[in-house]
Amino acid sequence: MKRHVAFDEYLVDPTERYTVGPTYLLWCHSACLSGIAFWGRLEAEHTTWLRGECGTVLHHVQLIDLRRVESMCSTAFDALTAYLCARAELPGDSVPGAALLRPHGFLGVTIAGLCKVYDFSCRVEVFTDPDDALTWLGAADASPVMQELDGLLCRVTGAGSYPFSLPRPDAWPYVN
Repeated sequence: MKRHVAFDEYLVDPTERYTVGPTYLLWCHSACLSGIAFWGRLEAEHTTWLRGECGTVLHHVQLIDLRRVESMCSTAFDALTAYLCARAELPGDSVPGAALLRPHGFLGVTIAGLCKVYDFSCRVEVFTDPDDALTWLGAADASPVMQELDGLLCRVTGAGSYPFSLPRPDAWPYVN
């Protein structure tokens, strides 16, 4: 991906760009591969953009990386599930649905259970391994993309390689 842009600018033209918020990195590698990576504690104000018009614009997101999430409030959890419930497969979609990369522990088990509880409008599968998720999405040759994303996440959170520690408070705003 080429550069960091403001959220509104990303919504207009996401291809080969990324935008960063307090606990998320929203990225688009190509028309066929895009995603969201979250980290730390997700609060309601960090996920409200998943609902409404922004969520509709971001219908194409295929990979949702939650491996670095340590906790989330119930409103953030509701926003994530509402986004997945509303994310319909569009005619001509080249991907089977959305792949979730889950964290370990209690939160990971909770996220893994989403597919058993909610009636999503597209296929949603849960993974622990990024390569398995990318293969399911039909992007098996995208390991360099995950390496690039991990590098970006290390820079914006100020943390070392996965597994991440909590982001540094002084790391905001995140810029290239």
